Amino acid sequence: AEHPDVAESYNNIGLAYVYKGEYDKAIQYSEKSLAISLKALGPGHPLVAITYGNIGKAYSRKKDHEKGIEYLQKCRMLLLGALGPKHPHVASSYDYLGTAYEAKGERKLASQNFLKALEIRKESLAPGHPKMAESYHNIGSFYANNGDRKNALAYLSEAKAIRIKQLGADPPDTKETIAAINGLK
Repeated sequence: AEHPDVAESYNNIGLAYVYKGEYDKAIQYSEKSLAISLKALGPGHPLVAITYGNIGKAYSRKKDHEKGIEYLQKCRMLLLGALGPKHPHVASSYDYLGTAYEAKGERKLASQNFLKALEIRKESLAPGHPKMAESYHNIGSFYANNGDRKNALAYLSEAKAIRIKQLGADPPDTKETIAAINGLK
């Protein structure tokens, strides 16, 4: 029961509970994963970082923004140490922090994190990569939520173009971007 595969399974179950909106269960499973991962892999392992990220997402969505941000920052710091500053997983950690800061109402920090995620992805991924679309969507949504229609449309249009080319018009991510654009018209 102390094997890293078990930890990864607990982590995946925890993430599934995050997406189901059952945040206390998500935290419970992720903490089980964290205990095993720390013991079996050590504190600098990427699975430990990802688990911190999942715990942070759960707390943030539970509206415990301080705790969410604390765990998401641990995630980012560990990923930076393990993978370096230009890795796509590091970019994702900035995205998650941006979302948490935006939910907390800290717009400047949200914007900085979203833009940092995009910067890393531009350096580490192909231009049409789906994660690029995620960055463009997040920044566009941020601008839309803050009343900047022009920038919102520019970033959301980038996201839409990539998503339609890579995924087609039917997947939920593409529909979400199209709906965001339509909401600005």
